[in-house]
Amino acid sequence: KGRKFDLRVYMLICCTKPYLVLFNQGYCRISLQDYNLEDFNTKEGKITHMTNNSVQKKHPEYKDRKEETIIDLETLREYLLAENVIATPEEFSKAINKIKEVMRVIFLQTKDKLDRTYG
Repeated sequence: KGRKFDLRVYMLICCTKPYLVLFNQGYCRISLQDYNLEDFNTKEGKITHMTNNSVQKKHPEYKDRKEETIIDLETLREYLLAENVIATPEEFSKAINKIKEVMRVIFLQTKDKLDRTYG
């Protein structure tokens, strides 16, 4: 609550002839530092605004709290429901479907640059 997060989702192009593209929901990365704009250009601000594990490791409480830095998307969905950020599970599904649609468009825009090989 009150911390910056991002989603890591994946698209895997398994085959280009025929195209076989898979989606994986991945996970959510969360900052250990409470969000604020005051520290944006400071050393501590990096921990607030960058959720990369390599940055979060620099937080003084990382060893004790590292389990808080990554959650699966089901846990995120349950949290958002419990905090009334979303009203229904369907809202979360809509967001995931939008992500899938963006990935589909990215694939369609780049597929002609891929080598077409069997296997």
